[in-house]
Amino acid sequence: MERPIFIWGAPRSGTTLLYQLITHHPHVGYLRSEEGRPLEGTRLWWQVFGEHRGVMDVSLACPSKVKQICNEYASLLRQRSKSRLLDKSPFMTLWIPLINKVFPDARHIHIIRDGKAVVNSILYKLRYSPQEKDVPFREGKVMFGPHPPELIDPMSLQPALRHARQWIMLVEHGRHCRKILGERYCELRYEDVVSATPTTMRMILRHAQLPLNEEYLNEVYPHTLENRNYKWKGEKKSAMDDGYTAHRAFESEDIPYLSEMNPLLRSLGYEEL
Repeated sequence: MERPIFIWGAPRSGTTLLYQLITHHPHVGYLRSEEGRPLEGTRLWWQVFGEHRGVMDVSLACPSKVKQICNEYASLLRQRSKSRLLDKSPFMTLWIPLINKVFPDARHIHIIRDGKAVVNSILYKLRYSPQEKDVPFREGKVMFGPHPPELIDPMSLQPALRHARQWIMLVEHGRHCRKILGERYCELRYEDVVSATPTTMRMILRHAQLPLNEEYLNEVYPHTLENRNYKWKGEKKSAMDDGYTAHRAFESEDIPYLSEMNPLLRSLGYEEL
C-alpha cells in the first residue's frame, strides 16, 4: 500500500475537521458509515491489535496482524477504487512507532489546537453533552481520549487537571514523533486550517503527495471556516445553537488547574490563561 496518510493529535484538536476536508480529494479512500459519513480507524486497529487506549508498542507488529490490517485497508481501497488510504484517530498520537513499523512510507499530519479550547470542549462533553456516546465519560467510567503513559491514575484527578495534562503530554508525544518520521511528519495548527483554508490545504496536500489542482482547491475549500476557539471565553454555558458544544464549560474552580498548560501554550505561541 503506497504512502497512506494518517491524521492525529490530541482529542478535540481538529482531527475530524481536517479529515473531512481531505476526504474531498478524489484520490483518497477512507472508512465510512453506511450513510457515507467518514469514520476514524480506531476500532479497526483495536480489532486487529487489541484495545489499547495508551501506547501500542512495535512488539505488536507480528506478521499475521500486519497482514490483517493491511488487507483490511487494501480491501477498502479496492471497494472505493481509490489509490491512497486516508485515516485518522487521536489515539494514533500514541501508536506512531507501531504505525511506522506497519506503514514505513506513510505521510503523517499532526494537528495542534489551543489547549484552552481543547480542554473546554472536553469538559463540555463530560458535563453537558446530551449525546448517548458521551455517557461513559460523563459518569467517569473511562477517560476521554488517549491515555498517555505518564498520566498516572487519571480518573482520580479533577477533570480540568486531567485533561490539561493529557493535552500537554499528547502534544509532546506528537512532536517527539518528528524524530521518528523525519520529512514524513507535518505539524500544523487548527487555527491555520480555519483561518486560511485553501492556503493551508495546499500545504497539506503537497505534504501528503496528493495531486494538486488550483481550480479544484478554490472550488472545494471555503476561504475561512468557523474558528470555535472563542467558546471557552463565554460567560457560561448557553443554549446549544449548534447542538454540539457549549460556549463555556470551565467553572471558576477549574482555572487554577489549567495553569499547568501555560509553558507549552507560550512555547507554541498561544495566549496563556
